[in-house]
Amino acid sequence: RWGYEPSIFYQSPIPKKYTVLAHGYMADAEAIDAVFMACYKSQTSMVHVGGWLNYNWLEPTYTKYTNITDEELRLLYNQSRYVSALRRDPSYELPAVEGYACGCQPICFPHYGPKKWFSDFAIFVPQLPRDELVPHLIELFKKPIEVKPNPEILKRFYWQTTMSEVWKKLLEVK
Repeated sequence: RWGYEPSIFYQSPIPKKYTVLAHGYMADAEAIDAVFMACYKSQTSMVHVGGWLNYNWLEPTYTKYTNITDEELRLLYNQSRYVSALRRDPSYELPAVEGYACGCQPICFPHYGPKKWFSDFAIFVPQLPRDELVPHLIELFKKPIEVKPNPEILKRFYWQTTMSEVWKKLLEVK
């Protein structure tokens, strides 16, 4: 998935319940372990959507969901202040866009791709080993944040927009 669907992911006026939402299946590769430790140490909360990580992380710090619908994901984004798009390998992290559309502040590592695509709306933290990253996340989570998604930014990431660009490039390759 290279774009998001605005009829599915949008901001709703509901209270924020979680400090940060994290996606994924690999605790270290996606810095989910660092996000958890930052929440645990700062007595804040995270929600994780994705695979089982085989850790004994417990509520109220950690809440886990698997196999959820897009509507349930939209609700979780809307209930979160931040969305983690922290992947240690350079990549395009669609949760940054979906979360932003729902009023979350995306957090990314400063790889070339995220800097290129998300620089006008994401917060970048240094890519450090877990124990060194945790204090940066704790400081970030202390800050009050309110995100009002910019429609012009979101328009760049509409599914229809991104796929029309992909098809244009494919047709140029003839």
